[in-house]
Amino acid sequence: MSIVPTASFEWSSDDSVVVRSQAALAVYQNAAGAIVIRQEMQWDDDSDVFIVVQPENAPALARAIMREAGSGNGGQLALPAPTSAAERQRRYRERKRHGDVTRDGDVNG
Repeated sequence: MSIVPTASFEWSSDDSVVVRSQAALAVYQNAAGAIVIRQEMQWDDDSDVFIVVQPENAPALARAIMREAGSGNGGQLALPAPTSAAERQRRYRERKRHGDVTRDGDVNG
């Protein structure tokens, strides 16, 4: 374990920093039916950043993001296998049985 003197610590370039800052992101559909990716304004920005994507282009964008996310480990990023409706219902009933579902059906935690 290396000891880094406090005076020489650089957040932007020190190898011991393992989690860097990340602006908050939101994804939603606008009134025109397009998908909006919105990034929270940072201290030196004048406003939030918006990227508008037409729905027919979303799959290609998602594939490109997943490809890039997996490129650091030598390949495609593995996604969990999709679950069937029956499996989701089984898990819902199990959570409800244990009191993890609220009266209006929302899942706690």
